[in-house]
Amino acid sequence: MTKSTAYDLPESVWQKWAGPEYDGIRQAVLVFGGHIRKEAVITSFAEVSFAFQEGETTNTVKGVLYLTTRRIVFLPKNTIPHPQLIQAQFSNLRCLSGNRNDLMISISDTSSAAANFKFPTVKALYQCFNSLRKLCEAIRADEEAYRKATYDLATAQNLDETPFASIECDLSEVDNSAKLEVNAPQKIVKAEEADDPRAEPVIELLSPVQKIGEKFNQTNFDIHIKLRILFIVSLVSFLLKFIPFFPLTALVIIGIQIISAWINIKKDRTDDDDYVDADAQWKGHPVEGTYKVLKFFNEWFMWQDPRKSASLFQASFLVFVSWAILPTKIYVTVVFLAFSVFLVKPLLHRSVIGHIVTGFWFST
Repeated sequence: MTKSTAYDLPESVWQKWAGPEYDGIRQAVLVFGGHIRKEAVITSFAEVSFAFQEGETTNTVKGVLYLTTRRIVFLPKNTIPHPQLIQAQFSNLRCLSGNRNDLMISISDTSSAAANFKFPTVKALYQCFNSLRKLCEAIRADEEAYRKATYDLATAQNLDETPFASIECDLSEVDNSAKLEVNAPQKIVKAEEADDPRAEPVIELLSPVQKIGEKFNQTNFDIHIKLRILFIVSLVSFLLKFIPFFPLTALVIIGIQIISAWINIKKDRTDDDDYVDADAQWKGHPVEGTYKVLKFFNEWFMWQDPRKSASLFQASFLVFVSWAILPTKIYVTVVFLAFSVFLVKPLLHRSVIGHIVTGFWFST
């Protein structure tokens, strides 16, 4: 057998996702950016206790500890989401330690966060530590070693119970984990698509949201994301001291359209026919309203419809230039009249309120 198929996980392993007892871990994997067609459950350990600090006291909560092909996940018995839900990818772990007397396994990751898990029996302690260590070391090796380790653990009748009194294992940094993955058989993939034939178009349409979510999962939110948000808020506040909101909005629209036009010119886009086909593709689809909203922004801001985008660009340019050269009182009067004549009046004639309340905007 070739390397690509020698260690493929059997269908019985992938079919675990369909069982109701795996609903919790399935949700956790999806929430933390995983994919159930590229990540499988290897084993689980029940009645595991997680110790956490609450004020000056140390409390414990019982749950199930799962090992998948990419991560370790602790799910408390109650519900998801739960404040004590723990997950860590093997590639992010830096240290593992086990203690026979305390029946305890401790893990720490790249951010120096640590978690302690207490097991009900010595057997479960040995099995979990040895399996976790093999997975962490395999993901730091080559593809064949990783696939062999996941296959051996997933198909083993009895997990490794090599004993120890006290053990600690330091793990190196890893940069190839994104390339190491297992894939569900085509039979399983096709069966899932048959169960939900509309799932794939939705995923494609909402892929930008998924990318944002993955970015949040891979970044320290408290430090990086909040600083970016604060920077944008500070920049807008600073600009509003010199430019009123309306001209600033017009300037932003001009900038977006110029960047979009430059990108389209570089791509030499000639996809009008594909765009028409896309309308037919989404017609009658449950996310047709979302598609129409995206279509609206593409037509007016992204030059999908050159006439509409050019009209918006000209209007934004006139708004900004008028603010720059006209006295404030004259500018406000001109903008108010233009707003009433060229926007409000045509919209009223088209029963815009009725379209918003009953149309795709409202449903979206």
